[in-house]
Amino acid sequence: MSKLKRISILGLGWLGLPLANQLVKNGFRVKGSATSNTNFKNFRIQKIDPFLIDLNNLNESILEFFLESDVLIFAVPPSKINIEKLEYFVELVEKSDVRKVIVISSTGIYRESNCEIIEKNANEFLVKNSMLNIVESLFNESLIIETTVLQLGGLIGYDRPPAKYAKSPKILSNPNGRINLIHRDDAIKLIEEVINQNCWGETFMCCSDQHPTKKEFYTQAAIAAGEPEPVFENVTNDQFKIINNQKVKEKLKFEFVDLFDTL
Repeated sequence: MSKLKRISILGLGWLGLPLANQLVKNGFRVKGSATSNTNFKNFRIQKIDPFLIDLNNLNESILEFFLESDVLIFAVPPSKINIEKLEYFVELVEKSDVRKVIVISSTGIYRESNCEIIEKNANEFLVKNSMLNIVESLFNESLIIETTVLQLGGLIGYDRPPAKYAKSPKILSNPNGRINLIHRDDAIKLIEEVINQNCWGETFMCCSDQHPTKKEFYTQAAIAAGEPEPVFENVTNDQFKIINNQKVKEKLKFEFVDLFDTL
């Protein structure tokens, strides 16, 4: 177990909340933020210390207590981020107790390249000036905090089963595109491993080993769920990328769940 015992999670959302529960279960002291206090009673029952924090309207006195932690996990959707406010937030993090940060990013930071994206060529396919790229850069460029970035594939599991996407009555696009998905359980385990193995200063591309076409995967997902097979466009113009996960598997000795076993 890592000596880093105090963890703050900025964003108790679909990933952040079950992550907080798992960290509490494993003996960490966890603080979590939300932009509404609606669920604070439940958070406290789950032994999560809740904080009302809006990244775009920061209360420094509240943030000071929130950042009394060893590790900050930044799990805020890019669509909710203002660049100037984020720059100020990073400055406040640098002045706090926090010296380790995990940024939850996305493989969406890479454009469709019709090829496999691996560590040595990844920068060629970055979507420059995207919010994902800006967030990663602001933390990575800090000389005070050590940041590990987890670029997650599309999150699935629980109330986000693949068949739910395939159930749409509309005609689905890009049948020959490849999937780059990760189960939420794997995402949580990866975050735990970064902390427990003290693996800082890294950027990991994180998705399962399987990259079938969208048509193949979502058709099988629908069949497994007892739903009608989805209808796709009748096109052959491939638009895809395949995210290589070899680095994170080797560095953290990690094995991803087989996505077809989760259907």
